[in-house]
Amino acid sequence: MNIGNILRFFLNKPALLLIIILTLTALYIIIRILRSFAGPLKYGRVISADHTPGNWRRPSHPLFSRRMLLTGMPDYLIDEGNGYVAPVEYKSTAWRGRIYDSHRLQLATYMLLVEDCLHKKVRHGIIMYGDGTTKKIPFTPMLRQELFRTMQQMRTMQLPQGWYPDSRRCRSCSMRLKCSMAVA
Repeated sequence: MNIGNILRFFLNKPALLLIIILTLTALYIIIRILRSFAGPLKYGRVISADHTPGNWRRPSHPLFSRRMLLTGMPDYLIDEGNGYVAPVEYKSTAWRGRIYDSHRLQLATYMLLVEDCLHKKVRHGIIMYGDGTTKKIPFTPMLRQELFRTMQQMRTMQLPQGWYPDSRRCRSCSMRLKCSMAVA
């Protein structure tokens, strides 16, 4: 059977073609809905979502710790039960084989904020990548110390060890206009 015969067959039976198109469309919608439930919901009950429409509570303002002078808003907050909450950070890019320090520290910031502002216990945070890969990051004392060191470096404008000027990074940095080391 060649393509011309297949095309003639469906053109002679438009109702069958319509049924196939509607079935494929319904299947696509069902798969998308099921994949959305496989996101943060598989870890627990979503109690807050920063940017997702639906019946989840959207916080009116970011988490702010006056004691830490720190603010941020995770994409999701998951109630894992027994008093534990896990912040979830969604990255639209696909998993590239490693967790970047910036992603890990951003998530650590959210974990610290959940403890300080919501007075909830945090065992870990979750990074969700655009391709569906998820990575749990434990909130260890070492990660907490690394976060405090990084915050101190940022507050004293000391650049992290190993930092070097990079025009691609500088172009997308929000501090490029105030930074004396930015490169074009």
